[in-house]
Amino acid sequence: VSVVIASKSPTRLLEEKLISFLESCKTQKQLHQIQSQTVCHGLEQNDYVGPRIVAACCRITKIDYARQVFDKISQPNVSVWNA
Repeated sequence: VSVVIASKSPTRLLEEKLISFLESCKTQKQLHQIQSQTVCHGLEQNDYVGPRIVAACCRITKIDYARQVFDKISQPNVSVWNA
């Protein structure tokens, strides 16, 4: 009997880690560091990470920066609009 264990892809694991960091982000410096990692890994357009970046900007009251991030998302989905 073989058991198939569903494993998450490395990209999905990275997404989850970045989302976790974004949700606990408290300062603009932290936000910039996390966002730099999303850009380095090509996840700034990601449907899961992108909205969390915008939401983190709003949470730390960087609304102008949230708008800049939003404007860089080429095809914002409903999650980004709601962030």
